[in-house]
Amino acid sequence: MTPKFLVVLLAFACLAHACKHEPTSASAPVACTTTERIHVVGHGWHAGLVVRRDDLVRLIPALAADLPGAEHLEIGWGDEDFYQAAQGTLGLAVRALFRSASSALQVVAFSGSPRTHFPESESVELCADEAAYRSVIAFVAQTFKRDPDGNIIRLGPSQYGRGWFYRAEGAFHMRNTCNTWVAKGLTQAGYPISSDLVRAEELLSQLRPLSAL
Repeated sequence: MTPKFLVVLLAFACLAHACKHEPTSASAPVACTTTERIHVVGHGWHAGLVVRRDDLVRLIPALAADLPGAEHLEIGWGDEDFYQAAQGTLGLAVRALFRSASSALQVVAFSGSPRTHFPESESVELCADEAAYRSVIAFVAQTFKRDPDGNIIRLGPSQYGRGWFYRAEGAFHMRNTCNTWVAKGLTQAGYPISSDLVRAEELLSQLRPLSAL
């Protein structure tokens, strides 16, 4: 295989959002002394953040009507065209990797435990003090792209569950993937992980030792 072809395969891996998750490794959970929690859910090669719905709605009130009656929101980020495609193709992957025109957030509403709601996916629960939790909420809110009137831009329905895609800030490329976005949000909140992680397994391997009781 040529190096370029290997990079394209990596693009498929980083962009895919419905693959079987990798095996988890055991680690001793951390005893939390704070009341807030942040969850990271790994769907194979793609990871997303889970926060309380009402906390994000306070910063973006328009989400209240789009995502009613839920306890949590799972948020993921990626290339707008590939992320929304019903079927990922080589052409979409190459374009996302080298010529991504825009990015999108997928926001899915649900209630109950993330582990229960996503039984086939790995979920890591992180302790968070008030400052760290609010930092992650702010990071997510700032990723929503706005129109000239300051409104968020809703695209199509989510690929699964009950939710929507929204146009997002940021440029997707081979060193800035869906998992990099999650890592950046967590490092800005003070979690001791790398901010330039590309693969979900890299991200989860650094988060597992921080997992809460």
